[in-house]
Amino acid sequence: MKIDFVKAGFWRRSFAGLIDFVFLFLTFLVFFYLFLVLTQWSKIKFYLWILNVFLFVILYRIFLIIFLKQTIGLFLTKTKVVFFDENLNFLKKFRVLLKREAFLSLNWIFSLLFSSIILDLSFGIDLNFFETFKNSSQNLTFFQQISLSFPALFSKINFFFLIVNNLSILGSKKLTIIDSYSKTTICLKQTLKKPDYLSSIHANFSPIHWEVN
Repeated sequence: MKIDFVKAGFWRRSFAGLIDFVFLFLTFLVFFYLFLVLTQWSKIKFYLWILNVFLFVILYRIFLIIFLKQTIGLFLTKTKVVFFDENLNFLKKFRVLLKREAFLSLNWIFSLLFSSIILDLSFGIDLNFFETFKNSSQNLTFFQQISLSFPALFSKINFFFLIVNNLSILGSKKLTIIDSYSKTTICLKQTLKKPDYLSSIHANFSPIHWEVN
């Protein structure tokens, strides 16, 4: 049998991505509330929270796919990640998925980390950050004004690339930019199995003449 993978369409992939985004976002909010709101605030714990976010994304978006080929969003939409080269060992699969997630999820985490460091140097990050910013918004230094532009800039760049990447699946090959770059794609979980028949051979029999005595 020859396996023919059916690539998932735009809406199915978008819905799977939305489910994963909501799940990760709510998980990070719960972690933030448990570790930073219910307990005593500290900057070290805040940056450890970002580290935990990074590790959880690696676990959810890479290790889960290596072993199960699915996240929660992919499972609910009956899709899975398929490698262009299925004969990859664990380390090579990890590298391939790391390339894939570099522009899907890890870029957001690094943007959060860099923006947090800049804002921390400018204002000092704590639970009352927004209230402090509101009270001092009229007397911002030049460095503070520049630091405030970074979160918005990173968000615009990431959103722009996300939209362009998602729309690129509408091409004839049904592959996104990241699919082509990482040599992976999203396919339906139920694949088609085509029978690999041998090509028919036309018989060329010589005529037999029967003689009756």
